[in-house]
Amino acid sequence: MKENGGSDNKIVRFITQSFGAVGKYILGKLIAMAVIIVVSTIAIKFLDAKFAEDSIKGELGLGILMGIGNMVPVFGVWIGIVLAAIIALIQCVPDYWYMALIVIGIGLILQVVDEFIITPTVVGKAIDLKPLVVMAAVYAGGWIFGIVGMIVAVPVAAIVKIGYEIFLKKEKKEAEEAKEATTGSGDGGKV
Repeated sequence: MKENGGSDNKIVRFITQSFGAVGKYILGKLIAMAVIIVVSTIAIKFLDAKFAEDSIKGELGLGILMGIGNMVPVFGVWIGIVLAAIIALIQCVPDYWYMALIVIGIGLILQVVDEFIITPTVVGKAIDLKPLVVMAAVYAGGWIFGIVGMIVAVPVAAIVKIGYEIFLKKEKKEAEEAKEATTGSGDGGKV
């Protein structure tokens, strides 16, 4: 009876920690999105974009587009960059059409920084995965399941890690401890 109770406890812990990991993943993505919005808005403002008088607050609008695009791994950023460039082209004062090219340049630089530094670090810390594991999960998920795979790959990797730690790692440790207990001191007389 005690065995079953311990098993149920592991299942409850697994489910609870899995839901927590998914929530932390979403929070990590929102933080990465906010970083992209702030950095792209500041970069566009720093470059002194010349927007038409009746346009929306151009820099912030373009930054928000780039940040929202960031929510979809790899391809979403490109969609955000293209939309932001089109809007920059439409809203810029006629003599400043090159602002669309500047927006594309900023977007490309941010995309590389985001893909290899911001998202793997922020999301990885949020769900306790190494940045390289985050990148590998996104690419493997995309390779196997396409865009949907890219979106769900990191939470799935976190859930797999949680399952390993709860169900396999502790059982392996318990088996090693039981083996040491049956053999005596555990060091076998080695120094």
